[in-house]
Amino acid sequence: MRGAPFFGPSRVILASFALASLLADAGCKKKEPPPEAKKEAVAPETAVPAPDGMVAEGIMKSPDAIMASLRTISPIIPDKAAPILADVLHVNRVVADEIDGQRPAFFVMARKGETSLYVFAAPIKDASKVGAELVKLGMSRMEDNTLGLSVFEGGTAPGGPRTQVLGIRRNFLLAATSVQALKDLAPYATRSLPLKPVPTQEIAVTIPQSAVRGALRDAFKGMIDAGTAKRKELLAKAKSAPQKTPVGLMDAVGDYATRQNERMLGWLADAGDAHVTLSTAGGSVTLKADVAAVVPDSVFGKTIASWPLGDSGPALDVPIGAVLAFVGRSGEVQRTESSRDLLEMLVGTFPDDIQSKEKEKIAEFLAAWDKARADLTSGALLYEGPSRLGVGLRIGAKDPAALAKLLETALTSVLGMKGVTAGLEKQGIGKPTLSKEKIGGIEANVLSLKLPHPNGEKPKPGEPETAEIVWAQNGTTVDLAAGVGARELFQRVVEAKGEKSLRTYPEVVKRLEALGNELGGALLGVPSRVVPLSTGSPVVAPTPPGDLVVLAMGKNAQGPFVSLDLSRGAVEVFGRLAMQTMAKK
Repeated sequence: MRGAPFFGPSRVILASFALASLLADAGCKKKEPPPEAKKEAVAPETAVPAPDGMVAEGIMKSPDAIMASLRTISPIIPDKAAPILADVLHVNRVVADEIDGQRPAFFVMARKGETSLYVFAAPIKDASKVGAELVKLGMSRMEDNTLGLSVFEGGTAPGGPRTQVLGIRRNFLLAATSVQALKDLAPYATRSLPLKPVPTQEIAVTIPQSAVRGALRDAFKGMIDAGTAKRKELLAKAKSAPQKTPVGLMDAVGDYATRQNERMLGWLADAGDAHVTLSTAGGSVTLKADVAAVVPDSVFGKTIASWPLGDSGPALDVPIGAVLAFVGRSGEVQRTESSRDLLEMLVGTFPDDIQSKEKEKIAEFLAAWDKARADLTSGALLYEGPSRLGVGLRIGAKDPAALAKLLETALTSVLGMKGVTAGLEKQGIGKPTLSKEKIGGIEANVLSLKLPHPNGEKPKPGEPETAEIVWAQNGTTVDLAAGVGARELFQRVVEAKGEKSLRTYPEVVKRLEALGNELGGALLGVPSRVVPLSTGSPVVAPTPPGDLVVLAMGKNAQGPFVSLDLSRGAVEVFGRLAMQTMAKK
């Protein structure tokens, strides 16, 4: 009976309890899910050199962030960028769901000969899933193992891509102009660009110096040449037209524009890298471009160095109802250059009337005018109704009294020239008359010109018969208004301070102050105020400028820059106009 103790009652009870515990545990324990398959880590890659002929490279920080900003304007805008990207790439919803719009996307453009190449790289979550889906869409697949690239070309499946070229490299879906473009540009787009710092702006594009001086300059020259050819064609038609067409004016303005463009063309030959950025927040959009002036002793470098700079404050000291407001600064070199161009434009407008003697007198006036002026000029486009439309200016002067007198002497003498008078008469403009009147508490000069009317017709009731130029010294400036109803507009210019100026709007002040003090000039527009002007409706009271458009130009440490800022209200206005235009088609 040695074994009896082992099988005794106490041990049987313990064994039974243990067995029951094991069975209970087995019945209550939840089934463990199988372990997730570990995704293979993607090894980092080193950068590769930029492709030959590269024109531009771009980084989009977060496509979804752009959509989120625009969605604050309209709920019809998708909350993510994937559906839009999928539509552009002509792929289905399955592929769209794999596009990761929160990560940066990249763009590269190059030029070979006369051919432009590009590739766009969008980040994706599961490359194998996207590849399988593209095959289902009927696209043919080819592997380039050297580049680690899968190439997909258009297929025949309904709803699938037809002629475009797509690719997959690592965790990017790529679109390209051709298979060769894909192979040439994909390595740089997926290896080098992801290693660069993510910009603070939503989109940042860099144009290298070689492209600025080469492809960009060539493209700009092509536009100038095409514009010149078109202008000559229009002039030829105008000369043969039976109605009186101001051919001289058309030609002179065209020549003036061409000279300005050719000057810029010369600047590009000396420029460095250029950058274009786009920022958006809460529905507003800001576009900025700059170019480096890398050769200080070049014509471009010297021109930029001579620019006088300041803030945009004077653009606020214009009448409260301004449709457009601006501030500009010009140094002596720029003023002399502009006067020379203006003289050539006048001679071109009235070639038979302004001979060498008249040209010499005009040149003398312009030279004296430039010496009397200061750097700063501000002004506005003003509209209160069909009988009050014109521009108001506040001209800085080294000697305001002398500048005002010079303007009086110049206008009376220049406009009194036989050739100039004959030229005005050809346009149907009567002989100017000069008088002095007290307007806005200031003794002002008023030059009146009879407006032209076709075929000698009398003006309709309410239609203005004359236009005026009104000017006078006002403290340290010469204030001026020109247009129809210029007397009333001149008074608005003189009184444009505090609550009678744009300074009464805090949002306007805030936006212009944000531009800083490195400005050569700035232009403020209010699109909603253009509507009455375009319809000819009177303006009872100015509308609050909630739809601001601000264009600024200046110079930073690298070189010149230009920026365009659209407030949310302006984006909404332009969006409505676009929708209306599309609805009419």
